Amino acid sequence: MNAVSGNTFYDLPGVSGEYLLRREQPEHPNDLMEQPYVRELVGQVAGRSFVDLGCGDARYGNTLLDEGAESYLGIDGSRKLLEQARLTSDRMRVQHTDIEQWRPDTAVADVVTARMVLHYVADLESTLHRVRSALRPGGTFVFSVEHPTVTSCYDYADSSDFPRAWLVRDYFRPGPRKVDWMGASVIKHHRSIEEYLAALEAAGLCFTALREGRPHTDHTSEEVMRERQHVPMYLIVKAVRMD
Repeated sequence: MNAVSGNTFYDLPGVSGEYLLRREQPEHPNDLMEQPYVRELVGQVAGRSFVDLGCGDARYGNTLLDEGAESYLGIDGSRKLLEQARLTSDRMRVQHTDIEQWRPDTAVADVVTARMVLHYVADLESTLHRVRSALRPGGTFVFSVEHPTVTSCYDYADSSDFPRAWLVRDYFRPGPRKVDWMGASVIKHHRSIEEYLAALEAAGLCFTALREGRPHTDHTSEEVMRERQHVPMYLIVKAVRMD
């Protein structure tokens, strides 16, 4: 099966439905190991304006507005996931745009988030420059991606064996990796932690914090905790526009 780019992957037959079903599973990895750290690094929500890249069904937008966000704009390349977002709530603004084609208004956001999407982006540097232009001076950028120890292996490992049979390979070889996931093949772009931080610096964004998705102990079993401590699955990073 030919691999597709990230902006078209979720519109393939069956993919968006499977994704939404998985997101409703109890003890989903995002809920245990990504979401708590995004909340920590974003910090205060009330009174702040948000742009959310790769918003998917925009469930995060509902959370932000419930917590008092001044405004929310979700950007995503999947028509099917945005249809779901519009069915869920009519109070959020969402826009169908491939992130690599996104052209933001200047200095409109207090916070830009990009949750689990930048590993689909081929031209990270240009995207981060646009993130900076969307932020007000002093504004915050928080992103999460699949951890580089995971993305490095996609050309070699069967994702169904994760994490038992996972071996880090070609960690310092950046570039596209093919992975079979949810019944289709998609291209994800591997970068080392160092490369992510260097790209932030080149875009004029000042790195301030990093988390690696240590499993959050709230509301989960000891068995799940043990399983999720084998391999770091997420990288969560905060940067600030400093003028």
